[in-house]
Amino acid sequence: MKYNREQILQLREEGKSYKEIAGILGCTKSIISYYCSNGKEKRYTKTKEYREKLKKIESSHTCCVCGKLTKNLMCCSKECQRKSFIKTRNCLLCNNSIPTALSTKKYCAKCQDKYRNCEFIFNLSRFKLITIGELRNKYQVYQMHAKIRCWARRLYGNYNKSLSCKICNYNLYCEVCHIKPVSQFKDSDNIYDVNHIDNLVVLCPNHHWEFDNGYISL
Repeated sequence: MKYNREQILQLREEGKSYKEIAGILGCTKSIISYYCSNGKEKRYTKTKEYREKLKKIESSHTCCVCGKLTKNLMCCSKECQRKSFIKTRNCLLCNNSIPTALSTKKYCAKCQDKYRNCEFIFNLSRFKLITIGELRNKYQVYQMHAKIRCWARRLYGNYNKSLSCKICNYNLYCEVCHIKPVSQFKDSDNIYDVNHIDNLVVLCPNHHWEFDNGYISL
């Protein structure tokens, strides 16, 4: 059965329900609801009224970066949102603010040299307390040697010496070596004696292997 808008509205005025109209005309309830609510015209008026209400809403929030009034809860724009992620940290020595967006440094550029000197002195005093026997009991052999080599590189770098091979002057990649092997130290010897500057030398990988295997001597 064909139906039109006038028939649906007439049956609706008579007091028929959506279910009864759908049974009489053979249409769905959504079509009846569409015609009874004036169709697209009412939808358009609802959206228009909603947009007008949004324009009338006053900005009650302030941007956390620039302080401008905004409808958003935190930032007024994407630029301010990017700036809000850049946090600052205070230097531990001079208490000046330093940006930490790209790094996690605890000291500013001016205090970095002071920190290195303090850390160098602290490491020297700390290494005098750690013995080889403690490391041998706590770690495996390869772990112990890896830690000693790491500390040797850090201590050698603080002396500001050239990182070039002592034999061939190769400087693209060099290794800090022990003149007296770590295996020859006693358990009572401390790390300060093992990594003393007089016991460290810089060699390239080839000469390091030759020195460890007894082909060359220093």
